[in-house]
Amino acid sequence: MATEFPVGSAADVARRLRQLQGEVDDPPSLAQFFSLITRFEAVRFDVPTSEDSDGFLFQYGAFNIWPEPTFSVGITRQLEMIDSGGECGGYVQVSMDYLYDSDDELASAARETSWWFRGSVVDFSTWIGSVEEHAVWRLISSRRPRTFVISQDGV
Repeated sequence: MATEFPVGSAADVARRLRQLQGEVDDPPSLAQFFSLITRFEAVRFDVPTSEDSDGFLFQYGAFNIWPEPTFSVGITRQLEMIDSGGECGGYVQVSMDYLYDSDDELASAARETSWWFRGSVVDFSTWIGSVEEHAVWRLISSRRPRTFVISQDGV
């Protein structure tokens, strides 16, 4: 059986995978980003066997959670936590996001989300392939991100 990492260590695992990429751009190129996401998907965490206990969310849009107007595009992995009674105790979300200074063009782009879960009939490579082909990457291709962040939150 493959090693399963504790859910609480997910961001540390993601950061370590980024370090293991060796010489990477800062922020990472899209090829480096998608390689990182694919490698992160291959890591197993100690989650229940239910179909929706381990999933990925692709999202982008203008969000008002930072002090300055920001357009974000990235992928989040959501992992279910189990409480001491064996019930769902919430979720850990590890996000890998490019953050851009927002402007009129980015602010007018509609927000979009796309989920994939391990129990899905669509395999991960097909889903991530559709994410790689999304038009949002062309929208931001000539812009330099303000930053790239890997973060972990509980929900």
